[in-house]
Amino acid sequence: MTRVLMVCSANVCRSPAMAIGFATAAREGGVRVDVVSAGRLAQPGAMICAVTAETVGVDERSRQAATEHRAQRLSAELIESAGLILGATREERAAVAVMSPRSRSRVFTIAEAVALGEIAAERRFAPASGDVDEFVAALNAHRGRLPVTDRRVGPGRQSPWRRAPADPLDLPDAHGSRLAEHTRRVREAVRLSERLVALMAPTN
Repeated sequence: MTRVLMVCSANVCRSPAMAIGFATAAREGGVRVDVVSAGRLAQPGAMICAVTAETVGVDERSRQAATEHRAQRLSAELIESAGLILGATREERAAVAVMSPRSRSRVFTIAEAVALGEIAAERRFAPASGDVDEFVAALNAHRGRLPVTDRRVGPGRQSPWRRAPADPLDLPDAHGSRLAEHTRRVREAVRLSERLVALMAPTN
């Protein structure tokens, strides 16, 4: 059974939401996986945040997973044990690759994986079979097909107080933000996980 590793910063919000959403969709879609999560700056033993627990608790199994979750620190051993590693942002993707250079072909941001999976599906390169390893190979083969997004601000238009636009391949950290934004980001984490499972789940 292939292990899927979800990674964010503290492992109390985005990555457990991704993991619970992915595991729930995988059970329903017939994809056999072992899903775990970790944080590159996690405080081991920390509980899932209340907003995430409430948002992902759509059934008894999900509520139990949220209740039992305890944060763990990202390690090379965890990375090496996984056939697919999904970071919340490019920062986590880079951290994984630095800790384990051999993982580069298996690590993506979760939004990147969805985008690549959709491209592969359109090209009929990765038939939905439920084979996670086959799906990962298809994602890696299509890395160069994502459009390049120019996020630079032109001369004379940049303001010191203006935030740079969010990268479309990132799932930003909203922990500590207003409740509506925090909830929206957690739901986005679950939605991306569900979409990714749908792309790899067997169709027959």
